[in-house]
Amino acid sequence: MIDLIPNPVHLALQMAIFLVTLFGLNFLVFRPVLRLIEKRKSLTEGYRLEAEGLSQKTEGLIDQYENKMKAAREDGLGAKAQLTKSGELKAGEILQASRQAVEASLEQHRHELQGEAKEAQLALRKYTRDLSEEMAQKILGRKVS
Repeated sequence: MIDLIPNPVHLALQMAIFLVTLFGLNFLVFRPVLRLIEKRKSLTEGYRLEAEGLSQKTEGLIDQYENKMKAAREDGLGAKAQLTKSGELKAGEILQASRQAVEASLEQHRHELQGEAKEAQLALRKYTRDLSEEMAQKILGRKVS
């Protein structure tokens, strides 16, 4: 017949086997696996924190780069405006100097032309006088003084 009450010796022996197996598995399998899982978890967390730190550092560097680029652009535009203004002033000075040179040359040529015109008038007066004397001599047939 079937005995419903377990034999205490068998029960103790099964309990001992169970406990030896439990402690053996605990030391040989569970603890090393749990340590490995914990180590991986801590490494993963460490890498995640490091990645977040690098991401923040990268964002900071990008902001710094953009600020420097903006400042460099502003400096470049300021230098460009200054050079443009300087160039315009220099062009104005050169234009003014060339106008003065042209006016001086024009005045000199006018003066020379006036002198040449006076010389031409004097030459024409002399020629007219000589021509009129010659015509008078030919018409009158005698010398006119």
